[in-house]
Amino acid sequence: MSSGEGRSSRILVTGFGPFPGVAVNRSGALSEQVAEAAHRAFPGVRATPIVLPTEWQAGPAVLAAALARTEPDIALHFGVSSRAHGFVVETVGRNRCRLKADAAGAGPASADLSPEGPASLSCAPEARRIAAALRRLDLPVSLSSDAGDYLCNAVFFHSLAAAAAGGGRRVAFIHIPVAAAAGRAAGTAAGRGLCDKSLVAGGLAALAVMAGRQPAPPDGRRRHDDGRGF
Repeated sequence: MSSGEGRSSRILVTGFGPFPGVAVNRSGALSEQVAEAAHRAFPGVRATPIVLPTEWQAGPAVLAAALARTEPDIALHFGVSSRAHGFVVETVGRNRCRLKADAAGAGPASADLSPEGPASLSCAPEARRIAAALRRLDLPVSLSSDAGDYLCNAVFFHSLAAAAAGGGRRVAFIHIPVAAAAGRAAGTAAGRGLCDKSLVAGGLAALAVMAGRQPAPPDGRRRHDDGRGF
């Protein structure tokens, strides 16, 4: 990663396409919105959004190709969960998968994502920092040590494995509710702050934490940062 005023950084932001039971996957649009906002908020950033197919074979393959093509310093992944009642920041990717059909109607090749890989990989310190930043924005957030056993966990595990292979890339995975604005009108904690604007703000906050950087103020003046990113 380059340093100084002219430095740039590469980030990859991913979400998913539809899958059985979720005809409109909010994470796909969010990945594009967060990447676009990052270009405005962080001078010098190169942010690439990718909407991954929710398929056992194609999803990890598209991710691997995107990682090789963009060589990101940061990979931020979004997915949806019916169990989420706010932002859920995942701490562990597990080497397992459920024998469940994907968006193409196919199942996984085996119950293990990587037969030779470790049982799990963690980014818990990063996840805790992100959760703390979202709380400071008064956004509903929790930490999770179980990303499930479907494509969200698969992509998370493969991204962590790629980062562990070298390069110092920072990785995070955040689940959002399937219906992101559900409950907001009723004023419940589950729905509080999950309009589009707040979802994007949460994504930018996660990127800022991962890069050790504050977003640029609207007038373009530079803020101090610790030199770790962007």
